Amino acid sequence: MTVQVRPPRSLVGVFSPVRTTGLADEVAARISGAVDSGLLVAGQRLPTESELAAVLGVSAVTVREALARLRAEGVITTTRGRTGGSFVAADPVGALARAQERLAGMSKVGLSDLGQHYEAVTAHCARLAARRAGPADLAELRAVIGPTPDEGGGAAALAVAARRAESEFAIEVATIGRSARLAHEVVLLQSELGPLALLPNDDEEYRRAAEVARGAVSTALAARDPDRAGAAMRALVGHEFAWLIAHRAEAEEASGT
Repeated sequence: MTVQVRPPRSLVGVFSPVRTTGLADEVAARISGAVDSGLLVAGQRLPTESELAAVLGVSAVTVREALARLRAEGVITTTRGRTGGSFVAADPVGALARAQERLAGMSKVGLSDLGQHYEAVTAHCARLAARRAGPADLAELRAVIGPTPDEGGGAAALAVAARRAESEFAIEVATIGRSARLAHEVVLLQSELGPLALLPNDDEEYRRAAEVARGAVSTALAARDPDRAGAAMRALVGHEFAWLIAHRAEAEEASGT
């Protein structure tokens, strides 16, 4: 019997059919990217193997192989019994280490290209949202502007929480824009960005500037000003990628490569 699953809208891009059916590494990368981007949080229970197979459009064998890889990498843990299942591991420090490794492996051109793509999509979402936002939408958006609450767990955990707020804000703006395709694209791009977005959120100065920038987007939406909303969102995303590009250059110079 096919299991019908309705994931939260912020996870639609995570638990939707993969582009190439039957590739366990793509399933693993999709889930790992969602963990590193904050869409899946520490302690969160994943759908069952049969549920994942149904929503991802792959076989149960493929899902089982992907989950085994994620367990080996320390991304998830699995327990047995009535209350068992697969859960996101609580390892924000490991996520930051993966982020550093991912950044070191990206070229400046590739990073810039990803940033331009993400900036273009999110800016258009903001323009649409400025035309379509209602009072309830704006109230939901203001709830994820910041500041990020310190829930304990140190600087690494704070970076994860800040990244989650950043993700939720972008998805909320896309959702307000009432374009399912664009909202889906935002989630997929966030998954592709994955752990990279943790790095700037480990910087207190960046977090404060990002909160101000999110506030500027929200103000433009409330004013129903599409041009200002689009420009504010471009500034927000541009700030993130400028930080990443500068940080990559610094690391490259320090290593002498």
